[in-house]
Amino acid sequence: TLDRTEDLAQLLYINESSVLHTLRQRYAANLIHTYAAETLLIINPMAPLAIYSEKVCHMFRGCKSEDMPPHIYSVAQSAYEMVVSTRHDGSIVFLGASGSGKTTNYRHSLHYLALVAGHQNKVVTPEKLNAIWTLLEAFGNARTQTNVNSTRFSHIFSLDFDQSGCIASASIQLLLNERWRVVRRPDGE
Repeated sequence: TLDRTEDLAQLLYINESSVLHTLRQRYAANLIHTYAAETLLIINPMAPLAIYSEKVCHMFRGCKSEDMPPHIYSVAQSAYEMVVSTRHDGSIVFLGASGSGKTTNYRHSLHYLALVAGHQNKVVTPEKLNAIWTLLEAFGNARTQTNVNSTRFSHIFSLDFDQSGCIASASIQLLLNERWRVVRRPDGE
């Protein structure tokens, strides 16, 4: 049945009703990741899930895109494979409304890359990423009306890989920080 298709582009009829029906069916079955052709849609469950464990990370490692179900790890693995095999730059861009899970999925993708490509030289490790995120959250996150821990800045996290596919260096660039939140708090927040 197409009720739970992994790719909305495969639906017989692509319209608002059929897309919403499929997303509802998948969400009800705890399948929060769905492709729309090349784009991965993630419906934020607003709760931690076991599908982001280190064990699950290792299941995606080295897989080809056609062999992986929709998941943030499959996007990270595909991007990693493309960058390493072609030696060209790649990007993963997270879009959505406040509270939609952009930062959470950004973290899941970096955690995945740290596990599969940063393990040998320890340039980037999950522990180092957690330390960076703790620091960034302290100065860049705020409670808003829609999110108790809203990221109030944009960031670009860059990874460079050596010939063997290991992370050789990493950098982070912060943009659009809401500096005014440092000195005052809006009503209701």
